[in-house]
Amino acid sequence: MDSNTWLLEASTRMVVSGIQNLNYHTSACLRRLWKQYKHDHAIPSSSTVTTSVYQFAICEETGNIVSFAYRSVHDFESEQLQYGTGVKPECQILDGDLLQTIPVMMNEQRAIQATYSHPERIHIGGEMIAHYLTSSMYQCFKIGEFEDFRTQGEYILSRI
Repeated sequence: MDSNTWLLEASTRMVVSGIQNLNYHTSACLRRLWKQYKHDHAIPSSSTVTTSVYQFAICEETGNIVSFAYRSVHDFESEQLQYGTGVKPECQILDGDLLQTIPVMMNEQRAIQATYSHPERIHIGGEMIAHYLTSSMYQCFKIGEFEDFRTQGEYILSRI
């Protein structure tokens, strides 16, 4: 299940009044989409393939930023996350300007993941995109790209 599937579902097939209302409906919808994804891609029920979805928004009830995680390993049950910086996969969370530290942290994540065998490894690459949310605006912008972004892109395109 890719992020576009959930985005399309939430934005075109649902009418919600805010993040709390969306949270109410999310688990059941993600279960349905995950079941369909596994069927469409012939992923057996015994597979260790997993996915997680994270949602962040300004709460319509409190005006504060709230975050939720929905993990296939927990049947997409809603998990409210604490406010703050979170990372996945693991790395050291650095102090300072996040726009400066995110690329450093992502390179550390990539180095850590490179030590894992294929089934456990999370592949990190491409562009680094920041999402910035305040009560009055939302911005999405590129803050960098990995040094092999172009060569990996060319490799992927050559295999099509």
